[in-house]
Amino acid sequence: MFDSFSLGAIKTVMLAQQEALRNGHRYADTEHLLLGLLGEGKGIAYKSLIASGVDLKSARRRVTERIACRSNLVKLPWFLWWTCLIPSPDNRRGQFTFKPHAKRALELACEESKDMNKSFVHTSHLLLGIIREREADDDVLNIERSEGIAIEVLHDFNIDTNELRELILESMKDEK
Repeated sequence: MFDSFSLGAIKTVMLAQQEALRNGHRYADTEHLLLGLLGEGKGIAYKSLIASGVDLKSARRRVTERIACRSNLVKLPWFLWWTCLIPSPDNRRGQFTFKPHAKRALELACEESKDMNKSFVHTSHLLLGIIREREADDDVLNIERSEGIAIEVLHDFNIDTNELRELILESMKDEK
């Protein structure tokens, strides 16, 4: 999948993995992708998020709060992070995974790129994938219907995702 990603999109995914590890997770979800887009620091997705009033520091704080509310777990102290490397039946040692919402967002980003006849998946497609993921069919994900934390964080900033989508598409037209 990642062979069709632009350098900016690859950097975003790598930053998402770092954000996940920062929270003591060995998986990435939509919230980590959102933080990766903000951490990447350039591109249409970054500019659209900044223009909408979202910055990395504030988003990171909101993500941490949302994760804590959902899990009711305390963040692992740095000296216990090694426990994240202990193999589990669904995740072998050293293997980093994407949760279903993130996988679906990445797939939708690829669809967005293909639908626009682009050769590569750019950061703008990643953000469009995150926005579209909330509309994903339950049967496709085979999980209980819920939004990814990324959408909740965007709503915390009073962002209308339909308006954000339109802003991204307009910016992409202007870039031609």
